[in-house]
Amino acid sequence: MYEIDRGTLPHLAMFPDEPRHDHDSLVTVLQAYGSGDDTFLCPAEPADLRQEGLTYLWNVQLNGKTLRSPKEPTWMLVEINALSQTVPAPHFGAYNILYTDGQVRREREPPLALREP
Repeated sequence: MYEIDRGTLPHLAMFPDEPRHDHDSLVTVLQAYGSGDDTFLCPAEPADLRQEGLTYLWNVQLNGKTLRSPKEPTWMLVEINALSQTVPAPHFGAYNILYTDGQVRREREPPLALREP
């Protein structure tokens, strides 16, 4: 809905300092479009992570783009666990990844851009 209204995807932080308050937070930007307090909380994440108000990472490469921009489907959102090889993936060793084509796929590896070298 944001893209339809404004012509592009929003400019967001990968993970904002203050998810419930920052102007570049997925949580605050999409409130006007009907997201609730728990929309961006994965229930499989530990409670201490959910207390932040956001448990997903945004692909900043999509900032200001349209959903039609990438030729191939590109990841949009993935659980924050994808940043670390030592923190287990929340879904039985896998991540739920939202792609620009609207599909959510469960994958064993995080998006390539997030993998530690």
